[in-house]
Amino acid sequence: MIDIAPLFKALADEKRIKIAALIGSRGLSVQEIAAAIDLTPATVSHHLAIMRAAGLVEATHEQYYSVYRFRQQPLLDALRDLAERPAPPDLADDLAK
Repeated sequence: MIDIAPLFKALADEKRIKIAALIGSRGLSVQEIAAAIDLTPATVSHHLAIMRAAGLVEATHEQYYSVYRFRQQPLLDALRDLAERPAPPDLADDLAK
C-alpha cells in the first residue's frame, strides 16, 4: 500500500499547486519559476524541496542550472491505490444506511 499522505501534503499549498502547473508541461529553473509566480528563488527552492521529497518533482542539471519537472506517476499511483482500497467496515455500514 502506498503512503499517500506525503503526496497530498506536498500539494496542499497554493504556491506548490502553481509550481506543479508550471512545470507540468516543461522543465523550468528555480529562477524561471520564481519570476513566473512572483516568489523569491529561495522560497521556490523550499517548495521544490518539499515536492521533491514527496516524489512529485525531478531535477536534471543542464549547464549551470537545475531544471525541474513534475512527475505525474506518483500521484496517479496514489490515486489508483486510494480508489482500490476497500472501505473501512464501519464506513461501509454507515454508507449502506
